[in-house]
Amino acid sequence: MNLYKKLDRALDLARKQLTQQVNSWDKLEKTNNKTLFPFVTRNGKWIWDDKWSNGFLPGQLWLLYSIDMNEFWHEYADMFTRAIEYYKNKGDFQDIGYLFIFSYINGYKETGEPYYRQVALEVANNLFESLTPQGYLKCSWLKNGECYQGIDEFMNIGIWLWAYKETNDNRYKSTVEKCINKMIDTMISDDGKTCEYVKFNSNGEVVEIYNKNAESNNSVWSRGHSWAIYGLVQAFLYTDNRSYLEIIDRLTSFYVDNTGKDGVPYWDLLITDELEIKDSSAASIAASAFVQLSIGLKEINEKQKYYNLASRLLNILISEKYMTFGQENHEGILIHASTPKKVTFTQGESQVWGDYFLLEAITSMRRMNYGN
Repeated sequence: MNLYKKLDRALDLARKQLTQQVNSWDKLEKTNNKTLFPFVTRNGKWIWDDKWSNGFLPGQLWLLYSIDMNEFWHEYADMFTRAIEYYKNKGDFQDIGYLFIFSYINGYKETGEPYYRQVALEVANNLFESLTPQGYLKCSWLKNGECYQGIDEFMNIGIWLWAYKETNDNRYKSTVEKCINKMIDTMISDDGKTCEYVKFNSNGEVVEIYNKNAESNNSVWSRGHSWAIYGLVQAFLYTDNRSYLEIIDRLTSFYVDNTGKDGVPYWDLLITDELEIKDSSAASIAASAFVQLSIGLKEINEKQKYYNLASRLLNILISEKYMTFGQENHEGILIHASTPKKVTFTQGESQVWGDYFLLEAITSMRRMNYGN
């Protein structure tokens, strides 16, 4: 089966599973006028909650709408997107970027609806509440969070990249550059190894490396490493800053060197024990980053390098081993997504961000190769 047919087969499964998701939501008991969103599966069934990950369901629906132009996807994408607007004023919550990039910005890209743009710009402005004088976003969910910089920041500052492109306001660009430079200096080693958190003292000096979701403070959280790759790819695509590409190459080499033959890491990148659980969500994030980078690069050898990486990873992820083909009782799309391990501690489960980035990688690869 050629790649195009494989991608179409994967899309058909995504359509089926996402249709079931919105139909399941219609049957949920609603309390406090709150909209619930799929978070992770347990025994193949979605746990519905209100989390940092709420933007990924509407994000998936916008991706399907971009392909099918089906009003069904538009109706539910719009509904779930509007349902998280109440988060827009929580500027001291750095994960606000996750919530609005994949919902509101995707919605604006697909429809041109001014409402989505207006809300996303409000969020971009409110995110400055999380910015510390030392030039990083505080981690509000940690004790003394103003002292910690997190690897997730690579993703959340993406809303400033978009805002700069939309408004040409240099405040967004200069802040992004300041944040990225600090993260590169403090969170990425010369060999491409990343850490999850850095703790600073009042003088802005590093006093501690802290990995909450890796095996130890000397190891590497797989999904966090992929966040860094994806976030820097976005920064490169928005700014064309070649220095970012050098760091992406370093991070990618470390990822490839520590993921074995199938390119899908264990929950910790430095774990090699075959009895440990894998994290396909980290692989789907990396795959989407590699596809987008291949599209954006101009030099043919660089372009081909990242296209080959993306194709290899996608061919693995859209196989029966990692998707729910034939699993009629499973409600997810991508299986073996596993971090954080304390949330998903067995193989065979799905996580909404893993599903989103797989679908994003599929749609990007499809457009690059086939124009639709």
